This record gives sequence, C-alpha cells and structure tokens, in this order.
Amino acid sequence: MDPGTAAQIKQFVKLRLRRNLTNDEKLDILWLQATLREQGTSNVTGTIVRLLGRAKKTVQSVLAEFAKSGDLTVAGPPSNTTNHLATMPKGRAVRSLIRTFIRDRSVTCTRTVAKGVLAFLQEHNIVSVIPSCTMSYGSCLRAVRSYLDKQGYARGKHSGSTEYRMTKAHEEARDAYVSMMEPTKSGKIVKDYHTVFNHEYFVDWFGKLIDEGEELGWASAVFVMDNAKYHKCKPK
Repeated sequence: MDPGTAAQIKQFVKLRLRRNLTNDEKLDILWLQATLREQGTSNVTGTIVRLLGRAKKTVQSVLAEFAKSGDLTVAGPPSNTTNHLATMPKGRAVRSLIRTFIRDRSVTCTRTVAKGVLAFLQEHNIVSVIPSCTMSYGSCLRAVRSYLDKQGYARGKHSGSTEYRMTKAHEEARDAYVSMMEPTKSGKIVKDYHTVFNHEYFVDWFGKLIDEGEELGWASAVFVMDNAKYHKCKPK
C-alpha cells in the first residue's frame, strides 16, 4: 500500500470515529493493554494510540477505570440523536382510558384538571413522576396538558375554575348519537294500564269492537266480561 492510500484511510477513520467509546472499543483497548504488556512491549500506551488512532488520554482513562472499579461503563449517546422514552405515552389504550375518566367525571359534574389526570395516570402506572421533585413534576404536568390539548379537550375557565370538558364538536356528536338511540321519543306514549283503562276508554274500545264485529259479518256474539269497576259505570 502506498503512503498516499494509507494517509487517506487514516483520515477517513478519524473523521468517522465517535468521541464516546462503545463497550466493544473499550474492551479492545483493555485487551491490547494486557496483551502488549504480556509481550513486554515498551511504551504500551503509545503503541495503542498509534494502532487505534485514539487519544492518549482516552487510552489511559480506560485502564484507570478498570483498575479502580474492576468494570467498564459506557456513556449513553446524546439524547438529541436517539429515540428515548416519552414522558407521556400516546397509545390507543391510554387515549381510551383518559377519555373514559373525563367523561365519567363530566356525568357527575366533577371538575377535571390536568393534575387530576396526572394523578389518575400515576395510579395506573402509566407515568412515573416524583411529586417531591418540582422539576420532575412540572415537566410531567406540562406534558399531560399538552397531550390533553392535542386530543381536543377544551381547557378554560368555567364558573371561575379551570377544567377540561367536552368541546362543541364532541357535544354535537353526542347529541346526534342520543337522538339516533331514542327512536320512540316522538312515538306512541305507553302509560299505566290501570290509569288509562277507565270507563270512557272502555266505552270507546267497546264501540270499536262492535263495529269490527259488524264488519266481519257476525250476526250474534256473546261478550264475556269480568267484574271490573269501569264496566259498572252509568252512561253520561
């Protein structure tokens, strides 16, 4: 390999190397520390620096960490370059649970605020927050407020208090559903038998019965009736 190609390869590796070491890279450095010392190599740290292209301080820190604790730790990657757990889960099950919670409280006219929703999520082990830590609790509370706002729950002052309630769109959808589920609202009204079936109703019903018998061509018929009170009333 000519010197130009070797220099190009080294430059390429230096540009692609990450500053934080992975667990495997630390193990490689530790392995070389042990192997080169077994072989009696002089200037072991300088040799590893030359072979791996790492800084001298980095190589020395790996050996010092192992000598102090007998183990190696790896720093996590920057949070702005990787996916991490959200403060507020956004799954379908969570949406359904919160919707049921708010609707149940709306039925009983109970005020619902973000703190109440957060406490409800804590009870169901959906979010984890330290109430005594102001920063942790405040961050989680802001996440819950943002989530409720994106889900369409109206937030504002109602009768001097801040609460979450159904929006106008939800109310219109609810009214349409209730109307559809009450098809007999404008239909025949069913009343109590003993209240409706009085003497006037009996006379009217008996007259319709006689007319129906004449239409059927009955020459004679016998009607058997009980001793009900409305049968014995005098005609007006």
